[in-house]
Amino acid sequence: NNIIEETGKEPETKSKHYRVGKLLGKGAFGKVSLGMHKATNQLVAIKSINKEFLEEERSRKKVAREVAILKKLQHSNIINLYETFETEKHFLLVTELCPGGDLLNYVRRRRKLTEETAKYFFKQLVEACIYCHKKGVVHRDIKLDNILLDQKGCLKLGDFGVSRAIKKNEILKDQCGTPAYIAPEVLHNRGYNGKLSDTWSCGVVLFAMLYGTVPFKGTNMDELHSLIKNGQYSLKDSVSKEGRKLIKGILEINPKKRLTLKEILETPWLQDCSETLDIFTDNEKETIKKELIYANTRRINRNFGKEAPKDFAQMTDNSDIFPFFTEHRLDSTQNSLERNRTTKSVILAPFNSTLTHISEKSDDAPLIKKAKVIKFGVKCKDADRQYEAFNNQDLDNGVFNEFIQKTDSDEAGNTIKDSISSLKRTEDSKFSSSILETDEDDIESITSDHVEFPEILYKIMEKCGYKKEYLAQCLTNNLHTYGTTGMLLIHERLKNENLIEPN
Repeated sequence: NNIIEETGKEPETKSKHYRVGKLLGKGAFGKVSLGMHKATNQLVAIKSINKEFLEEERSRKKVAREVAILKKLQHSNIINLYETFETEKHFLLVTELCPGGDLLNYVRRRRKLTEETAKYFFKQLVEACIYCHKKGVVHRDIKLDNILLDQKGCLKLGDFGVSRAIKKNEILKDQCGTPAYIAPEVLHNRGYNGKLSDTWSCGVVLFAMLYGTVPFKGTNMDELHSLIKNGQYSLKDSVSKEGRKLIKGILEINPKKRLTLKEILETPWLQDCSETLDIFTDNEKETIKKELIYANTRRINRNFGKEAPKDFAQMTDNSDIFPFFTEHRLDSTQNSLERNRTTKSVILAPFNSTLTHISEKSDDAPLIKKAKVIKFGVKCKDADRQYEAFNNQDLDNGVFNEFIQKTDSDEAGNTIKDSISSLKRTEDSKFSSSILETDEDDIESITSDHVEFPEILYKIMEKCGYKKEYLAQCLTNNLHTYGTTGMLLIHERLKNENLIEPN
């Protein structure tokens, strides 16, 4: 059946079009959950942002800019934003799932990386940046924790929250980024070239991968800035001569003398870079498998093979095919706290502390329970802070933890007041479609890539109710809909199964 309405458009995406699973990660403004695109049974990550935190114009602009830019970027090493939609309480971004976690935790678990592995990741990062810069986009917050890994170990650059669309040779004035990764010219506050500052941040990432620590660390912010401005860092002989030479060329405090991204790709150190690499341990592979088990149709159809595409159109009853997918409501504030206690993603959210760790065996009165929860939350923050102090001081933001703890303690004192304040906010705030729009003309200058898709994908989607002409028009006009999301998800799935050739 054709699901396109008489208006020529498909119905607006609602939360009912996705299944929402376990919590994958949690931040200050929302959470990331495992999701399933119901029409195709393919897994996604659903980032939900509480609209209460988007009441400020600055926050709305940040989200709008990130969405607008990501919709224009299509690269194998950049996180794919499939579509966005809203509920009464949340603004939601549907992105590709990266069950390999972020590069920060990958390096943490190994202390530091071998040169072979670092080359594999670094080349992908540089290629992602070259693509962004060619499109007129600067990222401005490149760091280990903004780099994700998919199930095959392919690098994905994410978090474009402070990115900018720029004109040729435009000089930027505003300072942003993570302290240890910021380029010296940004700190001088005399204007900077965003592309060259991105290159510097890539150099810090390379240093951190090879040495297991960021190159610049200070006891306070002023000392850190001084070290960066003067380019004071040391290179140990544990890294090859060519590797050290490359780091020196990138971490050059004079941006005009700094290696360009194109020059980096041509350096001797990257010439023997592996195109494919088995980067995960057996334990990590097992954890990733648990994340992906919901979408493993091989468990359902033993005859899965070259005729796989036909299966997608036949998968109409998700409840029968995926009985292990624990579903939650997107608007629920409890789904991340009360469900999936034993199956929370270890790789994606290894240090998240939630109420799931509280024992269910308690006969305390409700008010006593709430008091314990508040105390427990403070203890969790303290435990996380101690973990950082003793286990992560080499890969933090570049400032030793006595400085961080001092600033955190100030914030901790206001936690309860902030919580009460947020409860007093109006609950009936209305958000128009303007939350998806940005008034920045420079984003319009970013050209979208036109991708040719195999005919088999259109045939699959026709069985799901989408006509080829409609989908082709959406793709040409860079419209991100539920239908195009399904098509892109199937395309990625078939590429991963080697059933179609990569673009």
